[in-house]
Amino acid sequence: MKPFEFEHKYKKWDEFKAFHNTDGPFVEFETGELMLPSHGHKPHHRKMYERFGLRLTTTTEPDCPPLYFDRECYHPVKKAWLTQKGQQVLVIDYQQGVAVKCDYGWRNKNENSKCFASHVKHAGILWTGPDVLPIPRGPIQISKPDPYLKRDIGSKLKDVATIVTAAARVRGLTTYSEGGLSAKREWVDMSADDICADVLSSDNDMARVAKNGFSFPRTSETAEYLFVYNTK
Repeated sequence: MKPFEFEHKYKKWDEFKAFHNTDGPFVEFETGELMLPSHGHKPHHRKMYERFGLRLTTTTEPDCPPLYFDRECYHPVKKAWLTQKGQQVLVIDYQQGVAVKCDYGWRNKNENSKCFASHVKHAGILWTGPDVLPIPRGPIQISKPDPYLKRDIGSKLKDVATIVTAAARVRGLTTYSEGGLSAKREWVDMSADDICADVLSSDNDMARVAKNGFSFPRTSETAEYLFVYNTK
């Protein structure tokens, strides 16, 4: 967050029992703190806030910049890994070169709030001042395909899909709108013929493969911060 100048002329008190102003969903305090409250609904007014050097965005919007696992920005995070169960609301802090998650709703206080003052105890994200990292309530969720299972049986499943698709057409099976059939870990030690036999035993599985092929289990992890090119 960049330093900002607090406007005393329009300051308020009642809601947080501290002198504050609002700028879109952000609340700025006379003390120099800034927060994005966690209570209420998904924050709107998603745009760049030049006063703070912050962008409020989501993982599905075009203005969400490329994100990385490391501060050197060598290891990118694919957007598909961030949107498996719907979009996540993020704040991009260009001054610190990080992205943090905006966790919203009425559930509870910030997970990091043990030492927070009472006026910021419900912060979804808190900046205690400029030139410091923001403190998010919860981490960014990352869901990646299991690279080892795909490596081990991916080529076999291409052959299986070809055979199963042909068999489904011969049987005139109705295609299903569900996603691809999830690959099983026990298939790693099975031949393509044995996997075929397993899939052909179920009309539903056959139809799914014929329509959407195979999908692979995903691994889940979290990150308190992801990184962007630092432009400060």
